[in-house]
Amino acid sequence: MNVVIFSVIFPDIEKYLDDYFKSLCAQSYKNFEILIINDGVDNIKEYVARYPQLNISLHESAGSPVRNREKGISILSEMSEAIVLFSDADDFFQNNRIAEVVRLIKQHNCDIVVNDLSIVDSNGNLLQNSYFSTRLCNLSYIELKDIRHFNFIGLSNSATYTKCLKDIKLSESLIAVDWFMFTILLLRGYKAIFTSNTNTFYRQHETNLVGIGSISLSKLEKSIIVKDSHYRELSYQCNNFLKLSKYYYTLKQRKDDDLFISKYYDECIKNLPDRPFWWEEAMYKRELL
Repeated sequence: MNVVIFSVIFPDIEKYLDDYFKSLCAQSYKNFEILIINDGVDNIKEYVARYPQLNISLHESAGSPVRNREKGISILSEMSEAIVLFSDADDFFQNNRIAEVVRLIKQHNCDIVVNDLSIVDSNGNLLQNSYFSTRLCNLSYIELKDIRHFNFIGLSNSATYTKCLKDIKLSESLIAVDWFMFTILLLRGYKAIFTSNTNTFYRQHETNLVGIGSISLSKLEKSIIVKDSHYRELSYQCNNFLKLSKYYYTLKQRKDDDLFISKYYDECIKNLPDRPFWWEEAMYKRELL
């Protein structure tokens, strides 16, 4: 089975590229290629030259984070049947990640594999081990309802077949491209499974705008904006998201009302799990509107 690793790189994460490439060199499964969209790293060829054992193809930026992802997805969807592992180049990976993905896709006859995350600091030191496993069971199947209100399928811990990516269209207004894309794939009926048998080491640093685990009022406001765009785009394709779209649009209109947003924040914090998933902090609390 052909395997492709896909990433978009940009200057803010340049200092992490060696960790990224070294973790790919250390993979126990060796038969893979790497597809990179280069968004402004001038000396990317110098990095590539350091790792001659890796089969890397470089493509130029399409102009924005969303368009870069869409360009990569388009290239992947035109390939002959292969497994694509998504990756963020400021992260690094357990050396069995590719092998575990290939094994699960074959043995469980599934279309999507989502692996666990371990949180590390900017220097790669472990902060929290196996972050998702306290809430997700190993080898459990993932349904649409599981990512309806939050997300745990990121662009650094997911894999799917290239054939599943046909006709994926991304709006420029999207912020959480990963959440939208995998929601669409689950809407299409593709089968997904979670594994804790391998990890992505997910780096927390000053330019990581998403992060995970930490809660603040500013992060709540960001989550509201993300959910407004997310549900609006989904509602164009599925009426089941209309109610959520209207809710988060109304919530966004009130995010500058300090008294309201403080009350909303306090209510969400009371109900938030110890290890919140991406965008979970902005909860659906209809009684507050």
